Amino acid sequence: MLSILHVMSNQAMKLFLKVAKLGNIRLAAEESELTPSAVIKAIHRFESERNCKLIQMNGAMPKLTMLGEALLPLAERMLQSEKAIDDCIARFTGQDEDVVTVHCSESFGAYHLPGALVYFSSRHPNLRIECSLRHNNESLQGTLDMRNDLSIVSLSESHAEIDVIPLFSENLVFIVPCDPAYDAIQSGEPWRLNGKPAIVHEKEAFPRRAFEQFLRETGIECPIRMELSNNESIRQSVLAGLGIALVSPAVVRDDVSAKRLRTIEIKHPSMRRSYGIAMHRGRHHTRAVKLFVDSLVAWASDKAS
Repeated sequence: MLSILHVMSNQAMKLFLKVAKLGNIRLAAEESELTPSAVIKAIHRFESERNCKLIQMNGAMPKLTMLGEALLPLAERMLQSEKAIDDCIARFTGQDEDVVTVHCSESFGAYHLPGALVYFSSRHPNLRIECSLRHNNESLQGTLDMRNDLSIVSLSESHAEIDVIPLFSENLVFIVPCDPAYDAIQSGEPWRLNGKPAIVHEKEAFPRRAFEQFLRETGIECPIRMELSNNESIRQSVLAGLGIALVSPAVVRDDVSAKRLRTIEIKHPSMRRSYGIAMHRGRHHTRAVKLFVDSLVAWASDKAS
């Protein structure tokens, strides 16, 4: 009986977390491949067994009770521990021993990761890398949730559950068209950017946060003309003369060499981005993961020299 109740409790907690995260019974049901009524019944059964109330319905929308709010982080830790146990067992029994799952930010994945993978694969051809490019915060959240072996991200704050291994740093640069209208803008003269239309990344992206911090702290005003989701679309928009943008210098290396675009370097703390490897302290790391981390560190060292 205890084991059955334990399974029921775990299922209810997983559904409770989905409902809390999505704020919608129907979406939680679709993600769990259940009907909405099955989701509600599972949570109600858990509440009935423990004589408590976790969720109240406000029309069609679920709302966490005070107890539900208090239980949320405990439920997240419980399921995270369960995943860590399953993960450790799977890896010690030989499952996924030769696979490394990586999440990384779009800028790193598109412009730096290919070189790192060539470096690694030439030394360990029998190991497989599974990599997804995501927003910086989403990549880190994957590590916190133990959905990856590691993430390669720009870290602006520390996390108690995360160990970080530094890789390298770079200074973001403003890019402008090679057009007479922008000739007056030179590196080291940030005030000349004032009034220029800007093309920006989405709000959760590191360059967007750096751009907004720069404007706040300098008082410069650059009206946002476009918000785009990736570096390539931003690069193309600047080439078309639609405005300025803040990007990694790697994004426009070829354009600068061909004199299609110019970079404007501004000395400001917000422009400095440091990449690092984020790994969850509670996750068992296989030999393949350790080899990949060692390879990344060696590659970054070679890149800097």
